[in-house]
Amino acid sequence: MRGFPDYRSSSRLVLLALAIVALSTSARAQDDDIIEDDAPPVAVDRVMWTDENFDQWVFGGRNIPSIRSRLDSLLALKIEDANRVCKLTEDQKKKLTLAGKGDLKHFFDQVAEKKRRFQLLKNDQNRINEIFQEIQPLQLVLNSGPYDDGSIFAKTIPKTLDESQMALYQQVIHEKNQYRYRAKVELVVATLDQALGMKGDQRKQLVDLLLADTRVPSRYGQYDYYLVMYQMARIPESKLKPMFDDAQWKLLQNQFTQAQGMEQFLKQNGLLDAKNPDNEFRKPADVFVNPETNLGIPPVVREVF
Repeated sequence: MRGFPDYRSSSRLVLLALAIVALSTSARAQDDDIIEDDAPPVAVDRVMWTDENFDQWVFGGRNIPSIRSRLDSLLALKIEDANRVCKLTEDQKKKLTLAGKGDLKHFFDQVAEKKRRFQLLKNDQNRINEIFQEIQPLQLVLNSGPYDDGSIFAKTIPKTLDESQMALYQQVIHEKNQYRYRAKVELVVATLDQALGMKGDQRKQLVDLLLADTRVPSRYGQYDYYLVMYQMARIPESKLKPMFDDAQWKLLQNQFTQAQGMEQFLKQNGLLDAKNPDNEFRKPADVFVNPETNLGIPPVVREVF
């Protein structure tokens, strides 16, 4: 349907594309070989996955030194942001830098672990898709950075900043979350508008409702649209339906069915709590209380490359 992303077949399409490339490469290699005229043709009956395929899946064609450089730069920017607001001491900067380096090491340790598993299973055509699904969370971390909720860096902040610094940091991050989530919601509404043909007042009402009744994701990345749509599908019909005419509502119902079908995918990629999907979201105005400091701290925003 025009205007809506197709978000059910991306994994299959990627694997199919990679399979075609691998088959083409294998066929070219056979053509280049010098064989006897009466030698039987070599049958290509399977795709041979290589370490280069794995690196392409995880890093998207970028080399590891450039990845490390970008993640190092992202860490430096996050520390500089905190310094600009909180006037960090040199000791505080060192603690946050060390914490970020720990997150970077953890990320590459996870990549190495998945690569070892890939090397064990790469010749099993029935299980290669398992690896592709397992590395998707790594792709999300790479896309947005490894320094946010649940990271060593995020846990070190409340242990490093004093109370007055934390209050300033909390306010700035809270404002960033508000601004960023509104931008995500407005993008979703604009995408829906392409297919539904909403009026100005409909768009405004829908944006307001989504900001009031959906929650800020604990992490940002390439699947933000799906997270918002998944939550929108869970809003009571009594709140949503009066905004739309019958034709618009019918189209929207189809999208809700598709969004609800994304639940397992979102769980597998760590974007929803497997036991309670609502746990992975917070209302834009919400903060959480760190038990060690008893300070309200909003979720740390992921900076996208």
